[in-house]
Amino acid sequence: MARHVLKAIYIVVPAHVYTGGPTALFQLCHYLNKHFGIDARIAFINIREEGNPIHPCYKKFECQWLPLKKVKDDPGNIIIFPETLTNLVDKFRFSKKVIYWLAVDNFFLSRYPTSKISKFLFLVRTFPNILRFLYIPDKRILLWNDYKQYIAYDEIVKVMENGALQEFLSKIDLHIAQSIYARNFLIKLGVDKERIPILREPLEEEFLNAKINYDKKEDIVAFNARKAFSIVDRMLSKLKKRNKTLRIIPLMNVGKEGMIKTLGKSKVFVDIGLHPGRDRPPREAAVLGNIVIVNRRGGCYFFEDCPIPGEYKIYCRDLACRDLNINNTVNLIEDCLENYHQHINKFQEFREYVKNEVNLYLKDLENLLALIEEL
Repeated sequence: MARHVLKAIYIVVPAHVYTGGPTALFQLCHYLNKHFGIDARIAFINIREEGNPIHPCYKKFECQWLPLKKVKDDPGNIIIFPETLTNLVDKFRFSKKVIYWLAVDNFFLSRYPTSKISKFLFLVRTFPNILRFLYIPDKRILLWNDYKQYIAYDEIVKVMENGALQEFLSKIDLHIAQSIYARNFLIKLGVDKERIPILREPLEEEFLNAKINYDKKEDIVAFNARKAFSIVDRMLSKLKKRNKTLRIIPLMNVGKEGMIKTLGKSKVFVDIGLHPGRDRPPREAAVLGNIVIVNRRGGCYFFEDCPIPGEYKIYCRDLACRDLNINNTVNLIEDCLENYHQHINKFQEFREYVKNEVNLYLKDLENLLALIEEL
């Protein structure tokens, strides 16, 4: 790989956590160091007094780190902020500022305060769901995801109408888009498309190298409980009533090992809910031999972001998923379980694409570094 001459690149990351966003940020630091000889470092925020700020899953990346407050505001420095931490941008007047758009919706949820009227309207429109989930602690996350979806799009409309976002974006030197979804969003706001390089980060090696025996798959349906809409509970409950022996496993905060263990056994992975970017769980599920059913919105709308066959993309146009025929979706899942090998063969191209993302990523990084050198 070509070596680039740059001053330090600081990548802002919340300390002590392991999720998809920080994983992508640590990957960026690692690849810049090891493959391009760049002095890239993690700049942590929210460091607790106790414990190592680097989550154990990230030690393998061997990234140097320091607290963000110790990063000098120098014109030669590049500081990369994830879209959820753009409130920190104004602390640096002279450094070159880059936003890594790992998601779109999460940017609004993190940056703009939600109006009281938005919260009130959400409560009125989803009151039946509130009663339904109030005393079921393990399902409250489903209602919370409905809330985030409603509020995010409400705030998007308001912010884009008053021009505040365009003013903020004018202060940024470069944008990195993790998805076509994010890139198109920025272009609509007037950002020069030539200043929005795509960065398609790969999965972690543990997922790519896992050995899967397709003949020993079990009748298990796993679902992304962390981002699922509440309608998923109704859908899977109906599926369970039809098949008493079927195992349905929610995946939320199970860690890397838990994801690999469950998805290595399951046949179907359901991810109908928030897709704020080019999500990892559908890719992880696919390479671990799952038929993947997603919501055809956001990061799963464009085929370039989510090259899953169209028949497995369920369209929830609005929060209530009024256009979703639950019976049809349940029938599809049942057919996937009964005719697993017939369906999983349709995911061969998607699996090969995911396994080739490392090569795509290296090419994307070359393009990114060329643009950074021009700053």
